[in-house]
Amino acid sequence: MKLRELQLMLLLTVVWLGQSYAENFDGVPEEKDFLKDAYLDAVEHFPEHITTPIDELHFSVYQGFSVDLDKDGVDEMIVAGDISGESIYVVMGYYWENNRWHCRILNRSLGGGIHDFRIIDVNNDGRSEIFSVLQDSQYKQYCKIYRFVPQNSDKFESLFVYQTEGGFVSSCNFLLLKAKNNDIYKLRVDEVIYAADEEGGDIIQRTYVYTLNNNTFVLESRSDSNDPIRRN
Repeated sequence: MKLRELQLMLLLTVVWLGQSYAENFDGVPEEKDFLKDAYLDAVEHFPEHITTPIDELHFSVYQGFSVDLDKDGVDEMIVAGDISGESIYVVMGYYWENNRWHCRILNRSLGGGIHDFRIIDVNNDGRSEIFSVLQDSQYKQYCKIYRFVPQNSDKFESLFVYQTEGGFVSSCNFLLLKAKNNDIYKLRVDEVIYAADEEGGDIIQRTYVYTLNNNTFVLESRSDSNDPIRRN
């Protein structure tokens, strides 16, 4: 069977089964489950990049957490890692429902790597959210924050999504900050915009501050550097 035919069969299988291909009913998802779910997502989103059959690949876990996100007494699993050899990075959320594990891809990138990955209570309500920043081979950065809401059809609700332009146009640094222990977090995005002229020009620095409002991070303020850096 050709590789593309195998990929199509796997994609049809995941559509039939639902979001997850995890088969480990007696315990928690493991490396083979991570690989299957990441591979199926890659076939859908990066079909021209996948060149190796799944049985010749493995999944490398960057970091994983077993945590009760909705405080119902049952742990969810949040895993970040990559399909080794394919440079495909993912953040995956696993939850238990109807006697099986289900998976939701929370962030992905082709090439680049994982810049930040945390389980953190951003709104101080006692329940943790998932914060991740990935970068792809074109230097685009993808910052995403999700919370687990099991009563919703999508299960994971987006609180924030930010994608940079990539290339050598700009770069960003994402920081979750709070003034006091009982405060909710704010998200600060420090952006550097590089000069378009290769022979020189101003490098502009901007800072955006987002605050949480009705379960969504919204822009609170923006400030520009008064003293642009001159590139010669």
